[in-house]
Amino acid sequence: MMRRSCIPVLLCLLFLYAGTAGMHAQPCGRSLGAEFSFTGIGLGFQMPARGNSFHSISVEMDMPDVLRGETGIPGVRASYVTDFVFASADYGSFAVRWFAGPGFIAGYVRDIGSDFGFMAGICGNAGAEFIFKVPVSLKLSVVPVIAAHATAGDTDMSLEIYRYGLLQAVSPRLGIRYCF
Repeated sequence: MMRRSCIPVLLCLLFLYAGTAGMHAQPCGRSLGAEFSFTGIGLGFQMPARGNSFHSISVEMDMPDVLRGETGIPGVRASYVTDFVFASADYGSFAVRWFAGPGFIAGYVRDIGSDFGFMAGICGNAGAEFIFKVPVSLKLSVVPVIAAHATAGDTDMSLEIYRYGLLQAVSPRLGIRYCF
């Protein structure tokens, strides 16, 4: 007898692998659009790479402290990720592709309990992209970040782990893009 807690996991796996038989979901090629999350907003550019992968480049305003009212000045960060498509499905009116990949990130941002400073490190990207017959795609993903954050005080310099990067691992990012 199967436990009830296993049923959602099996349904997710069935949904994930049900469409992989077709594997003919067409990417929309290059795309440009906006990205929104609880940690910031920005612009994203995506273009095909070799094989079943694509490049994602994002420039964002880092806004967790702005949204909490601690400051009125957002930080800025940029990231580059190479995403690999591991499954796709074509449902007629739209196609879905699931992806994941590594990358790097850098910026001038604030951190939890810290002032502005330089941040650099590695990041990942995992999610799904919904591609429609019109030249629009929706992208839902998470971007975990492991980075160092350096701040300069009056007499010393501090180098710590970028704690907002850990928060980004659980903060979904929604993107809407125009395909060209």
